[in-house]
This record gives sequence, C-alpha cells and structure tokens, in this order.
Amino acid sequence: MKSCLIKPPLTNPVRPLRFYEIVPSLVVIIVLSHTLVDTVASQMAPLWPELQRYFALDSNGIYGVIILWTSTQTFAQVVFGYLSDRLRLNYLIWLAPGVAVLSMSLVGLTDSILLASILLTVSGTAIAGFHPEAVALCGAAMPTQRSRAVSIFVFGGFVGQTLGPLYGGWVVQHFGMRGLSLGALWGGLVAIVLAFVFSKCWGKTRNVSLPDVSFEHAGTPLPWRTLFQILVIQTLRVIGATGIPLSLAFILDAQGVGPLGIGMEQSVFLGGIGAGGLVSALIFQQQQERRLLFWLPVIGVVPMLLLVITSHWQMTFCVGASALTIGIAMPVMISYGQQAVPQAQRLVSSVTMGVSWGIGGCISAGLVSQMSHWSRPELLFVAFAISSLLAGLLSFWLPQITTSTDGTWQRENQADVSKAL
Repeated sequence: MKSCLIKPPLTNPVRPLRFYEIVPSLVVIIVLSHTLVDTVASQMAPLWPELQRYFALDSNGIYGVIILWTSTQTFAQVVFGYLSDRLRLNYLIWLAPGVAVLSMSLVGLTDSILLASILLTVSGTAIAGFHPEAVALCGAAMPTQRSRAVSIFVFGGFVGQTLGPLYGGWVVQHFGMRGLSLGALWGGLVAIVLAFVFSKCWGKTRNVSLPDVSFEHAGTPLPWRTLFQILVIQTLRVIGATGIPLSLAFILDAQGVGPLGIGMEQSVFLGGIGAGGLVSALIFQQQQERRLLFWLPVIGVVPMLLLVITSHWQMTFCVGASALTIGIAMPVMISYGQQAVPQAQRLVSSVTMGVSWGIGGCISAGLVSQMSHWSRPELLFVAFAISSLLAGLLSFWLPQITTSTDGTWQRENQADVSKAL
C-alpha cells in the first residue's frame, strides 16, 4: 500500500494532481470502511416483510420501524455534520463502523420489538456519524479531484449496499432472523482491522496540512438559498433511490419470492447505483457537473416508467438502468454541494447524504405503505419517475461554480444558465 503522506507539490501549477498523488492509502481505508458501514445498513432491505412476520406487526407497525430506521441514519447526520465543521471528530471514521456492526447483529437475538428498535436506532446513529466526517476527509485529501474522490467514496458505499441485501437475504433464509448475529463475527473483525490501519494512516497525516476549506472559510455566511435548492433536488432524487428497492421488497414478497430472491433484485438496483458512481469517477470531469445533474434524472424517467409494464429479466434490466442514472448523479451532487458551500462542507454533506435521504426515505415509505390498497401497486414506479424528472428540471437553476487549480471554488453569477446546459 502506498504511503499516506502527501507528496511535495508539482512544479507545474496548471496540471491538477492525479488521484494517486495525494494520500491514496487514507482514501482507500475510508472507502473500505464505507463499504462495511453500508453493508450493515443495507442488509435490512430485503428483510422488512420477514421482520413484520417475526415480530407479528401490522402494516402501520412495520412502516413505523422502517421510518425510524431511515430517519435515524439520515437526519442525525445534520447534527454530526454541524459538530464536525466545528470540532475534530475523525475518531468517528474508525469507531462508528464497529458500533453499527455490533448493534445490528443483536437485532436478531431479541424477541422484543422495543429492544430491536433501540438497537436499530443505535446502529443508525453510528452510520449517521460516519458519513459527514468520512466524505469530507476524502474530499479534502484530493482537493483538485474532489468529484473523483467523492465518486470513489460513494462507489465504495454502494458496493456495500450491493452485498448487504444478498447477505441479509441469504443468512435469514438459511438461519432465520437470529442469523444476523453472525455479522458480529466477520463484521467485528473487519471493523477492528480497518480501525487499526486507519489509526496508522491518520497518525502519519494529521500533522501534514490537509486542505480543509470548511475551516478556511469559517465565518463566511452560508448561501441558504443554494443549500435549500440542493436539499430539494437531492430529496426528489432519493425518493426513487429508496422507494424502488423498498417497493420491490413488498411487490416480490406478495408474488411469493423469498428473502434471497428479493435481495438479489435489490442488489441489482444498488449495484447499478454503485456502478454509476464508478462511471462518474472514471469518465466525467468536474466542469460537467451541472449538465449531469440536469440530464441524468430526465433520462432515468424512461426505465422507471418501463418498470410498470415489465417483469422477469426485463424488469431486472430496467431496475439496473434506473439505478445507473441515479448512481452517476449522486456523487456529482455531493461534490457540487461541497463546492457551493465550502464554509460548511460537512454540513452540506449531511444534507446530500443524510437529510435528503431521511426526507426522501420517509416519503417513499409512506407511498409504499399505501401500495397494498392499490389494484396495481407497480404504478408506484410512476411516482418515482415524476420525482426524478422534477430533480432534473430544478437542477437547471443551480448556480454555476468555477474551480481553480488549487481546489478552491467561486460561485459565478448566473448570467446565462442555458450555456452551462
């Protein structure tokens, strides 16, 4: 593994530093930790119908647990993001994964829905604490390649979200809900190893001046209008990102598909989002961000609408295509938010990765809760297509941002928005 130390700056100030020229080991460890955290978080995705039967809950009860789980791991990110912009909370990067793993593993060992809800809350809070600090440190480690750093970070998370449903579905189908306790063995070991390696990397880099634009711009007024625009657009995008796998769980369960089959279909969707993040990291440049934010949700409307009339492999294809358009746009919006609000990178990261997911997840859970009363529940995909379309159209009015070669940003006056699109 390459050294964690920052290499001396290049003599040519015009050429941006390549991704392997700045703290690659530190970024890799953070990304692997993100994979573990999101594996833990997503293993519940195919298990909600099973959890409903296990605790003998009615429809309102299970959707209440879903909303609690979604809200905890998302809305709490605002608190951690706000604090992290003012305090050094780097220890959350190594502590949070272990807490999340242990709490989630104990859910299957209890017969009390109250205790299970408390454990889900603890796990969700740990997940919330990890994300703002981790993504901000990734971006600060690669300031002139911030979009690429965030894309790699997001890709690592969606690798975990691809593996999580498969693992959760497999272990519960073979061992029942108590099989979730196996995560304490392998997940705990992985968390300890990653924490040890991170402490070594961070010990070498913490005395080196990593760019931290949040502190550099401390005291600068927040652009609240832009922050609100980002929140609305990302929330509209998240409605589909959370609603499609959740609706698949209940639609396929009603068709007699087991947890493993549901998990496989959800993994196609979440894996497609991860693949989109990788495409974003490898192909697209920072100057193309606003075009992508406009066009990708518009393109994604087509496969979402086709989900209404497709089945079997055609549905799987449309699920993957929908996920790809969402996946490319996700890290772009996170990177754009950090550039648009440089004085509060962790706060805006908690908005793009937390609050928007909480609001969008609650909206999608509410929609799915009404699905059982519909004669054609697959029509719910139309609502997800509409939210995607609105996310693209509203991106038209986001302010333009220019990027300098040293990783700092300026918001330009939007004299002619159409030229950027």
